[in-house]
Amino acid sequence: MDTDIALGARRGDVDDGFALAAILAAAQGGRADLAGVSTVFGNTTAAESQRCARALCDAAAVACRVVPGAEEPGRGSAASEAIADLPAGTELLCLGPLTNVAAACAAEPALPGRLSLRVVGGNLSSRGPLAPLWPFEFNFAKDRAAARAVLRLPWKALTLYPLDVVRRLRADSSRLDRLAAAGPLGDALARGSRRWLARAMRLRHSRSFPIWDLPPALDALGALPAARHVSSDLAAGIRRFLRLRRPVPCLVDFDPDGAWESFLAILGKSALRR
Repeated sequence: MDTDIALGARRGDVDDGFALAAILAAAQGGRADLAGVSTVFGNTTAAESQRCARALCDAAAVACRVVPGAEEPGRGSAASEAIADLPAGTELLCLGPLTNVAAACAAEPALPGRLSLRVVGGNLSSRGPLAPLWPFEFNFAKDRAAARAVLRLPWKALTLYPLDVVRRLRADSSRLDRLAAAGPLGDALARGSRRWLARAMRLRHSRSFPIWDLPPALDALGALPAARHVSSDLAAGIRRFLRLRRPVPCLVDFDPDGAWESFLAILGKSALRR
C-alpha cells in the first residue's frame, strides 16, 4: 500500500486511514498478506504519513514495515526501492500521488509486468480535472508527470477508482460513533476523523465527508458489495490532462451502504480476535 495517510496529523484528508485500517484488520485475520506500507507527500509530508501509518499499525497490533517515500515530485526514495523489489503477483494499492511508483518503474522497467496496480484518481463525469471544476483531481495533479508515466505502462492488471464513483461512500457523526465502538482500531479512526468532519461542516456546510480510499481497499479484499468494473473512457478533461488515448478498467458502481457494513464487519472480526 502506497499512501499519503494523514489520519493522526493536524491537517489533511483522513480517508487513507480507513483504507489502511481495512487492510490491517484483514491481515490480522489472515485474509490478506500485507507486504508493507510506503508513504508519499500529498495530504501531508511523507515523513508525517510514515508516523501516522505506524500509529495505525500499532492500534491494529499488526507488525508491518513502513517505508518513507518521496517528499516532492520527481524523486526516488527508500519507498521506490522497496516497490521496485516487490515479487511477482503482488497487488499495489496506490492512494496518493504516483511519485514512488514512477521512480520504481524507472529503476526496474520489468516491474509493471509482474504487479497488479489499483489507483485512486480520475473521473467519469466532470467537465475538467482541476478546481474549481468538480471533482478536484488531487493525486494526479500533485505529480502529473508521474501519473502520465505510470498509467501508460503495461501493468499485469490495472484498475482505476474514479473520484466521482468512490465519493459515494461517506462518513457522518453516527457512522463515526459506530466506528468508535468497533474496538481499538475503529476508535483510532473515529478520533482521528472528528477534525475532518468538523472541517466539512465549517467549509462545505456538510454533515458528512467522502471516504475516497476505502472502496479500493475493500475491492482489493474482495469485500466491496455490488462492485462493477468496466473498461471505460475517463471524462474528456482528465483524458487530456493525463494524455490517455485508450479506455481504462474502472470501478463504475458499488453499494455504498453495503460497503460500510462490510468495513465494520472486517473491523469487528479484528476486535474479537484481540
